[in-house]
Amino acid sequence: MSSQPDAPSQSRASVCVVTGSASGIGLAITRQMLHAGWTLIGIDIDNDSLQSRARELDSDRFHGLQGDVADIGLHGQVARRAGELGTLRCWVNNAGFRTSGSVHDIPAEEYDRCVAVYLSGTFWGASAAVRSMIEHGVDGNIMNISSRHADATSTFRTSRTLMQCRVVAVVMHLD
Repeated sequence: MSSQPDAPSQSRASVCVVTGSASGIGLAITRQMLHAGWTLIGIDIDNDSLQSRARELDSDRFHGLQGDVADIGLHGQVARRAGELGTLRCWVNNAGFRTSGSVHDIPAEEYDRCVAVYLSGTFWGASAAVRSMIEHGVDGNIMNISSRHADATSTFRTSRTLMQCRVVAVVMHLD
């Protein structure tokens, strides 16, 4: 991962938050950031996978936290925890899940869950990160992970495609 932020060398630990950190892209980012010297808070909804990854990573700089990014209160809690561990300098909004279905057959509950995770989770994560960075006078990094579905339609992934487009829109309006 060549575009990862450099771990600054300050007296306080540089902290990175990664949502969806127990598997896939989130786990890969977690490993890279730990390797680069960051203290990391990994968030995942799947506590069993999160605890398994914590044992596998075997690092005193990894702090797993079970939570649902759709929960608005989680983001502030995580930002406060980052402040206890060091200085929040990086936040990666990566949490997501697979969905499938065409626009005419997506259950309302699945669509609502997509909005809660992909849109609200990304927005509130970015908001908590910006608030913390401003409060502490820190130049930091916020990374919002999307997928190719933000740029290309997929017949059987309508709700996910719509939410990936929204992730891109959130990024464009961070100022």
